[in-house]
Order: sequence, then structure tokens, then C-alpha cells
Amino acid sequence: MFFSYPTLFPRAVVYHGEVSDPACYPIDAHLPAIRAALQAHGRLVLQAPPGTGKSTRVPWALTGEAGEVVVLQPRRVAARALAQRVAQLLGEPLGQRIGYRVRFDRAGGPQTRLWFQTYGVFWQRVRERPDLAGVACVVLDEFHERSLEADAVLAWLTRLRESKRPDLQLVVMSATLDGESWQGAWAQAPCLSVASEAHPVALEYLPPRAGEALPAHVLRALRHLDATAQQGSVLVFLPGVAEIQRTADLLQREWPEREVLALHGAQSPEAQQRALSRPAERDCVVLATNVAETSLTIAGVTAVIDSGQARIADYDPESEFDRLRLGWVARANMIQRMGRAGRTGPGRCLRLWASSLESSLPEALPPELARRDLARLALEVASLPAAPLWLLAPPEGPWLRAHERLRQLGALDSGGALTPLGEQLLRYPVAPAHARVLVAAALAGCFELAAAMVAILEVADRRRIADEPDLLWLAVDMLQASGPRRAGHAWERDVLETWRQLCRAAQPPLPAPSAPRVWDGETLAAQREAITRCWLLALPERVAARGEKAYVLRDGRRGLVPQGDPPELILVLQLHAVEAASGRHATIPLYLPLEAAWLEAAETSRCVVSWDAARARVVQERHWVSAGVVTRRETLPPEEWDWRAAESLMVEKWLAGDLSLPAWDEEVASWVARVRKAAEVWPEMGIPRLERDDWEVLYHEVVQGKTGLGGITPRELIAALHDYVGWEAIARIERAAPLSWKLPSGRSARIRYPEEGPPELSARLGDMIGLGGTLSLFEGRVPVLFDILAPNYRTVQKTFDMDGFWARTYPEVKKELRRRYPKHPWP
Repeated sequence: MFFSYPTLFPRAVVYHGEVSDPACYPIDAHLPAIRAALQAHGRLVLQAPPGTGKSTRVPWALTGEAGEVVVLQPRRVAARALAQRVAQLLGEPLGQRIGYRVRFDRAGGPQTRLWFQTYGVFWQRVRERPDLAGVACVVLDEFHERSLEADAVLAWLTRLRESKRPDLQLVVMSATLDGESWQGAWAQAPCLSVASEAHPVALEYLPPRAGEALPAHVLRALRHLDATAQQGSVLVFLPGVAEIQRTADLLQREWPEREVLALHGAQSPEAQQRALSRPAERDCVVLATNVAETSLTIAGVTAVIDSGQARIADYDPESEFDRLRLGWVARANMIQRMGRAGRTGPGRCLRLWASSLESSLPEALPPELARRDLARLALEVASLPAAPLWLLAPPEGPWLRAHERLRQLGALDSGGALTPLGEQLLRYPVAPAHARVLVAAALAGCFELAAAMVAILEVADRRRIADEPDLLWLAVDMLQASGPRRAGHAWERDVLETWRQLCRAAQPPLPAPSAPRVWDGETLAAQREAITRCWLLALPERVAARGEKAYVLRDGRRGLVPQGDPPELILVLQLHAVEAASGRHATIPLYLPLEAAWLEAAETSRCVVSWDAARARVVQERHWVSAGVVTRRETLPPEEWDWRAAESLMVEKWLAGDLSLPAWDEEVASWVARVRKAAEVWPEMGIPRLERDDWEVLYHEVVQGKTGLGGITPRELIAALHDYVGWEAIARIERAAPLSWKLPSGRSARIRYPEEGPPELSARLGDMIGLGGTLSLFEGRVPVLFDILAPNYRTVQKTFDMDGFWARTYPEVKKELRRRYPKHPWP
């Protein structure tokens, strides 16, 4: 069912004995209807535009005596800010009846009735206490972002309501949800759409100039606003922290009188709060990531500058890890961003691109279920007491691959049930492969270092760590320092907090040392071998050997180590695709050095035949292999070559279309077309149709004794074709399907034999005068199409019947040609 209410603006709203602030919101008039819908149905989909007050008003209106109300947010910034705002509205300190729980931080206690949490933190709570005892209502806010945890939480809560907790109330809220499109278990849930007279936002486009960097583009946009006497603070949406820092540096140099603030998820809570509150006190510029896109109202902001880009999480199949890629946001995100300028009054929005770009962008980004690695989610779902009821089921292919990967790790059995090892992996809130490293490291006595390595991989942006590619040295450096290398960077604090969290999760828990750790060379060497074996256990397919130009993994993928003198064998921990002017290639920014002895397998040798694309030739090498990884290689001399294997490789690539044949010219193409036509019109002769099986035989004949295709001539290919077809058939084809035909003028016209359609005889009209009737080839079985050309060799007419042309078409053609070519005779 779907119902809508008109917008009302009462002076004050009283509910549950609490009085809201006098500045009321559009949502206030609908609070009784929201409570009534939940009382009757237990579920509600609430759609309301930005600024209607849904994130601050609705949660407290739902609190009662039955238990906690939990409000879920995609980001820590929003969860903290909303908890602070609601506490202010109630006139009480944060942490009493209103609290929040986010990663590494919380405020609240037993007396707290309303909790603001991130989806990730709540999902962990679901796995620890699936029945959610003590929780009366869960509000899934900004659900349109469709993170992995958001879909998983809704799927489990839906199952829980239909089984053990029919009393549990659920509200799904967003500004952009299409409530009527929901299916499955939510198909009958009531949907409430709250209308709002939004403040107008004037939209402008300011595309970049040629070669203009993003910081300079933002500065130009700010000056554009300033030139039009724009009052108030400006919110600038940028893709990430690096772009924020570069833009802030430029603004501080070029516009020092304007206060510049940063707002992103890696900041301390204090810095985030300053960015949220300062714009109301004085005009300033807030440089933000997409954390400011939803849920947050920054008082004082009257204008938005939108770069249109963000760092978007998806799965990188090359590195086999989730990644953040730079990309354009969807149109729905652009609308959300624009709305930030109209939250408290009329505003302006400058989009830093051409308006024509928007038609090529999707309406909304696909859910993370469709673009993220699902291994961790699959492991967590396997630990639940029942199967979730998905609003959108995980895509079958990635879901099956995730389960297969978990079976390889030993986390799931053949039936998909959680194993004792899988239960151990769940203790650690990291990727399953990383958790497998930690379980092994706890047994090997090297847990602290392993946890530091995992924390760096899980949390830190690789570009901000260092130039050191050896992950072990990065971990040692982190633990030997008295604090983060650059204290004050929140991402470094998050690395250390993650490390401490992993140490606490160990069995038995490991206390984080109060003083810096120091390892001598002998101890560190022993730790290196032990810890590398743990990583090998979790990621055996990541072993790579140094080749002539790049490292080669077991599956054939190649990657370059950007710097230094790496060893012969490494364990690849990150593999990044790089777009450059020279083309697309992969780099290996993080790895662990290996020794062949650690692979624990006898070395064997084998001959390998491969194609060198750069030199366009076959290469044969002898590879020495240990544990499925090439540890060394050498080029074979010609006398040791397997020529049959070389021929087969070239033929295989030729047939697959990976190789083109330089010798394939017009004469070869004409012979192929005529042979195929002959096979069609003379089936009694048994002429081959030159299909894939035929070419496989022909190509083997042509490439005998060759290492590449460059030495093959058209004559060789035609000779092989004649031998294969047979000389009797070839002679008949030459007689019945010639390449030229003598015309009345005395000149010869070329006959083309296209792959599709009839043969074509092409000649200028003047040379065809006197030619009548029709023409057939292949002993009268295939008619010829006459291609009649003007003096400039452009087609005038195509016909099978020259008599009909002269009688019906030529008079009109002659008038036109005589006008254009008066010196030509036109009888």
C-alpha cells in the first residue's frame, strides 16, 4: 500500500512528553501516521526529501518503553552528528538517553534509549546476538546507498520478524527510495511519502578548461560565486582526502582570507564537529567527501560546488580485494549533493562538468552486493541461525565464487556449513584470507606482526604509507615507532586501533604493548619465515616469480614492481591495474619476499611453449617449478624445440582471432570466396566449405617449421589452399569464375567476389556501352551484379539486367552525367 500526506508546518510538535525546537520540520506533521503504521504493520518504508527532518525527528518519536530504538547510518560522521543533534534538541548531554556506536568510538550506556550506529557495527551485533534482545525498533536510514551491511541487515531483520521477533519494528528511510518497487517480503509493507516545499537551488554548470587541475577548477568556481556576491558558506564535494588536501593548499595560498575546513571520514571526531558547526558562525569553505552527501545539515551553507566524482568501493578481480576507484557518481547522488545548498534557505549549486555528461550516467549506483567481494559476507551469513530473506539476492556467480574461496580456506564444508576454522575466522573483522593468516600466526607465535600487516592492508590507503613495498617492514616500522609515523592522521590511528582490536580478538587475547617493540636481526629473520608461511597458507595462488620483464603469478597474470631490486620469488599482496600513455599494465605495490625452500615442494622442470606478442613469435622455455610456481626459466635452443607444439599454438591463436595474417591480401580473399561459392553451387564435387576444421588443417600446413607469421607469403597460402581443395576443382573454378571480364570497349572489368552477396563486375559506364542482357558465372548458376560507375568511379547504378538499365534508367542518368561531364560522349 502507498499513501501520501500534505505538508504542514505547525509551530511546535509535542510527542512522548518532549518538546521539539520551535523551528519545526515537514516530517513533524506525519509522526502520528508513522507511529500508527508501525503499530498496525510493524514495518514502514519512509521516503522524504532532504531537509524534512526524518533523521532527527522520526527516531525519537518511535522511542517507548519496549526497548531500544537503533538508527543505522552508512557513515561514522553522520551517526555521531545526528546523535549530538538529537541530544541538543532534547536539551541533555550526549550519552544519556541518546548515544552512538561507531567503530572505535561510542557514547552511551544502560540508560540510553536511542542509539545511532553505523551499519557495519550493527551487523557485528547481529552476528553476536541474532535475536536482538532488548531492541524494539530498527531504523535503516539512507538505505538507498545499499551497502553490503545494509542489505544484509535488512535481510536478517526481515527473517527475524517472520520467525522469532514478530514484535520487532522496522523502518526503511531515504530521500530517493522508490517505495512501490519493493518486492518479496516487503511487497505489502506500507510506504509513506512525505512531500516538502524544498528551498529553490539555482543550478549552473562550469566545465573545466583544457588542462585545468581540479584544485584550480574549484578556485575558479569559488571566485565565480564571490563575483556574484554569494553570501554564506560554501560546501565543495571532492573525490577524496588527497584532492581535499591539494585544494586546501591552493586556497590557502591564493585566497588566505577565506577560512577553509575539511570534512571526511578519516578525521578525528573533533575535526569533524568543527567542520559541521563553524560554517554557521562565519562564511567559510568546507571541502568534503561524500560523507556530507546525506543525513547531515551544515548550517550556514548556501552554495554547493560539486566535482561530480567520488571514491567508489568495488571489487577488483585482478587484486582479488575490494578497492576504492575514482568514478562519477550517479544522478541521484548529484541531486542529493545539490540539496545541501537548500536545506535552510534558497541556494546555488555549481557543477564542474558539462550538462551533456549527465545523460550518460546511471540514475543510481548499483548496490554493493553487485560490485563488491562477497567472501566475508558469505562467511558471516553462514554463521546465522537461519537464511536471510534478501530484498536483492546476491548475484549467483560472485556468491558461488565466494563460497568456493571459503571452502578452499577451510572455513566452510562441502555443504556450505561453517567449520570450526570458519568460526575462528569470524573472530576477526577482516577479509577471510586475512583472518586465516591471523589464525595461523597465533599458532606460529608471530601474531603481533601479522596483525599489524593485516591492519595496514585493511585500513590504510597504500599511497599514504611509504615507498617501502615489503609489507613486513611497514609493520615493523609501525610497531617500533612510539606512535603513528605522522601523528594526527586519522587513518594511521585507525591502523593502530585495528591492530589493537585484532590483538584483543586473539585467543587468548594479547595486550597491546605500552612501549615500542624492538626486534633484533635474528629474531626478525625467524619471524619473517614464520609469518610468510602463514601468508602462504592463506594465499598460495599469489606466489610469483621474476620473469624477463615482469613477475608472473600461477594463473599467468603479470605485474611490475615499481622500484628497488626485488627477489626472484615474492608473494603478491596487492596487484593494481594502471592506465598509462603506453597502455594498461599492472603493478605490485606490496609483497613479501619468498625463498624457494618455504614453498615446501620438490622442484621439477617442464617445457613451456608461449607466444611473445611483442616480437610476434613463438617462444619455448624450460621452467623449473616448485609448488606450482615457476622459480627460474631458460630459453630452449632450436634443436630442443617441440615444433608440433609451436605450430599448434600459432594455429590456436590464429583461429581464435588473436593473430592477424600479414599475407592475407585481396588475391587470397578472392580465392577463399570463390572456393566457398563453388562448394555451395557444386555440392556433388565435395569441395570443402573452408570452415574452422578446414582452416585448422590449412594453417598447420602453412606454419610448418616457422616461429611466427611474418614469413608467410600470399603465394604460400594460395598454394596450400589449392593443394587442399584439389587441382581439378581449382581449374574448374578458374574457368567458371574468372577475376575479370572483357567489355565491348576492349577493356577488362574486375569481378569481385565478396563474402556475402553475388559477384560484382565494376566498370565505368562508357566502357559498358554495348553490353546487354545478363551475366552468370559458375556455369550459369550464379548471376553477376553489374556495378556501373561514373567517370569519377562512383557507383551510378547496380543491376543484374543491362537491357533494363539502358531502356529505363540510362536516359535520366545520361542527362545528369552530360551536365557534369560535358566532354564525355554520351550516346
